[in-house]
Amino acid sequence: MTQPAGKADARVSLWYRVVWTVLRLTAAVLFRLRVRGRENIPDAGGAIIAANHASYLDPPLVGVSMGRQLRYMAAEELFRVPVFGPLIRSVGSFPVKRGEDDRSALREAVRQLKQGHLLLVFPEGTRSFDGELGEGKAGIGFIALHAGVPVVPAFVQGAHDALPRGRWWVKPAQVTVRFGPPIPPPEGPVPRGEAARHAYQAMADRVLEEIAKLRDRSENGQ
Repeated sequence: MTQPAGKADARVSLWYRVVWTVLRLTAAVLFRLRVRGRENIPDAGGAIIAANHASYLDPPLVGVSMGRQLRYMAAEELFRVPVFGPLIRSVGSFPVKRGEDDRSALREAVRQLKQGHLLLVFPEGTRSFDGELGEGKAGIGFIALHAGVPVVPAFVQGAHDALPRGRWWVKPAQVTVRFGPPIPPPEGPVPRGEAARHAYQAMADRVLEEIAKLRDRSENGQ
């Protein structure tokens, strides 16, 4: 059951709407943003939005492609950047340590999902160098199984052309964000021990497979 937002959450939501409006207009002008499959996003309740990651543009582009407020996991070092750090925190982001098994961040992700929020997760763990899909990390499986929420796969096409890894200026490009049908959470209790590790990775692999299907549809113009 979705819990009521407190005063702090209400302030974040109002500020989020302001930022959302500015970024949505920017995306429409610079990237001629198109959104497909928005009906696959649940109207209420917790869910993971799992997207490919090839550009710093991916989080805001996914965020402005839906009507509900989206929470974000962001690399810990980004929160230390002047101005940018406070900005991403103000719209509901929380830090995660890259390259580590950051259990505190995973538990925070589970907590937010159980409160009924939408959470953006990049199953690959980091941005792609060449724009191609990488391998899924088990972290998304941990979050999905422990939160017991559906996972909505998403594919962002064109963000890598606009701002690839290693470049610091944005080039106008056509961007499409496509959402696929939700992957339901597995039934029954969460496995333990070695079985849990296999279950987490199996979920991650399935999510990447669904993202790859969306990629193929996008590349075929469907």
